[in-house]
Amino acid sequence: MSDNDIQNASASHDAFFALHHGLPRQGPGSDDTTRRLLALAGRLPARPRVLDLGCGPGRSALLLAAEAGAEVTAVDTHEPFLDELRAAAAARGLGDAVRAVRGDMGALPFPDGSFDLVWAESSVFVIGFDRALAEWRRLLAPGGTLVLTE
Repeated sequence: MSDNDIQNASASHDAFFALHHGLPRQGPGSDDTTRRLLALAGRLPARPRVLDLGCGPGRSALLLAAEAGAEVTAVDTHEPFLDELRAAAAARGLGDAVRAVRGDMGALPFPDGSFDLVWAESSVFVIGFDRALAEWRRLLAPGGTLVLTE
């Protein structure tokens, strides 16, 4: 990769995050969409362990914690989004239910079977559908569910 390629990639990265700064979501969807998807996810444990991948500032993570009583691990590469999520979770009294983690959704450090629900709204494009299915499946506990939109 040339220096010019690196500069262009960095500029694109910066432009993407500048464009999305301050938005409640970084892709299509709404709270109603999240609720409908949650209803379609089937029966969950009383306190489901949820992994929200590509969480952005955490709109879905907050809803899942509040309305499904979930323990949410929310992953994103952009620390400013995670800072927004931490502040919003604390403000809503969900600080103990939401854990914001900086990480790469293509290289997740979690043990197999760690989650009852793996959630990815409008983020799978980052690593691709086939790779996501192959890599994220191992994270599901027996009977777990993967919900993703694109």
